[in-house]
Amino acid sequence: MKPVFPTYILKRRAKAAMQGRFFKALAIAAVPLLTVLLCTALVLAFMPGAKDAFNLAINGKFETYEERVMYFDSVMNISTTAVSLFSAVFAFLSVGAQRLFLDMLRGKDAVVKNIFCFYDKWYIAAVYPVASAAAALLITYILDFLLASGMNTDAVMLLSWALQLAVYFIAAKLMFVEFILADTDCKNVLAAMKASWKMVGWNTAVNFVTLALSFVGWIILSAFTGGLLLIYVIPYMSLSIAALYEENRKYNV
Repeated sequence: MKPVFPTYILKRRAKAAMQGRFFKALAIAAVPLLTVLLCTALVLAFMPGAKDAFNLAINGKFETYEERVMYFDSVMNISTTAVSLFSAVFAFLSVGAQRLFLDMLRGKDAVVKNIFCFYDKWYIAAVYPVASAAAALLITYILDFLLASGMNTDAVMLLSWALQLAVYFIAAKLMFVEFILADTDCKNVLAAMKASWKMVGWNTAVNFVTLALSFVGWIILSAFTGGLLLIYVIPYMSLSIAALYEENRKYNV
C-alpha cells in the first residue's frame, strides 16, 4: 500500500521551492485566477442589464426576504456560469501553472511566461473542467426534476447527499489530472484521468485532506486580514499540493 507522506514534509518542500522565488510563485498562481476574474468582470460589465440586475438584487425592494434571496441567487448564477466558462477556456493556464510549480519543486528555472505554453492544447485542458461543470449541472437538474415531480423531500435530500459523496470521490480520484497533462506526454485527457485514477488511492486521498486541513489556520488568519494573507497562502498551498503529486509520482515510477 502507498504510504502517507507527512504533511510537514510536503509543506517543507513547498517552502524550500519558494525560497528566494516567492514572487515568481505568486505570479504563477495569480495568472490563471486573475485572467478568469478579469474576463468575467468585463463580460458582466458590458452585458446588457447585468449591472442593473446586480443593483436590484442588492438595493431593490422586495416584498419578502425570501424573494430577495431567490432573485440574488438567480443573478449570482450568471456570474458563476461566466466564471465556469472562462475557467474552461483558460484551463490551459492552470496546466501551465502546474508545470511551473513542478519545475520549482525540482529546482529548475520556472519562467512565468511559460505558463502559456499549453495554449495549443487548450481544448484538451478544457475537457475536464467542462465535464465537471456539466456533471454538477446535470445533478442539479435531476434533483429539481425529482422535487417538481412530487418525490418526497427527505428522499431527494438523501439522494443529493449520495450524489455529492460520489462527486467528491470521483474528484479525489482525478485530483492529479492537470499535473499529469503538464508532466507527461499525455495527449488525451481520458488517458490522464485514467492515470490519476490509478495513482490516487485511499492513503493519497487522506494525505490530501490532512494537507488541506493544515491550511485552515492560514485561511482563518487571511479572513482577519481582509484576504491579504492569501497572497502568501495560495502559492504555498499550490506548491504543497504539487509536492503531494511529486511524491506520488516518484512512488509510482
